[in-house]
Amino acid sequence: MTDIQLQDALYDWINKVLNTDEGLNIDIIHGSQNAPRPSSSYIVIHQPINTRKIGRSDRSYSDTDGNTNIVSNYEASVTIEAVGLLTDYLRLILDSIEKQSIRDYLNTKNISFMRSENIIPISDMTENEWELRTSVDIFVLYPHETTENASYIGSVDWNNDIL
Repeated sequence: MTDIQLQDALYDWINKVLNTDEGLNIDIIHGSQNAPRPSSSYIVIHQPINTRKIGRSDRSYSDTDGNTNIVSNYEASVTIEAVGLLTDYLRLILDSIEKQSIRDYLNTKNISFMRSENIIPISDMTENEWELRTSVDIFVLYPHETTENASYIGSVDWNNDIL
């Protein structure tokens, strides 16, 4: 799973919670995107930071093509920010983890919710106006796969005697 795939899966989760299940109409955007920000209140999902490998990698070997698939588990910190919204919206997102439907969804994406930090106020002056902002860091576990080709020896031609 790439960082973008993780971010997209988290986007779908938050959209389901706020806009589908709760019937709200809140814009959700990716952080650091090259586009104008919404004019109303919105949620920002920042790219994963502080990614670290957890445990040993699992390897599966192929008997036919010499490829080895290596799957490693990574823990990532992802910041979710609510702009122009009260902390209640971030609580809705965090509380949704207890719903079986959300756990099932994250499971289909191979994402495990590990924990969250405190919801913190980060309001600031923007363009001469006070802008209400709150933020929470969540920690998720997800797999990353890579492949190595060990190139099996298919045959050996031997022209000498073995001593």
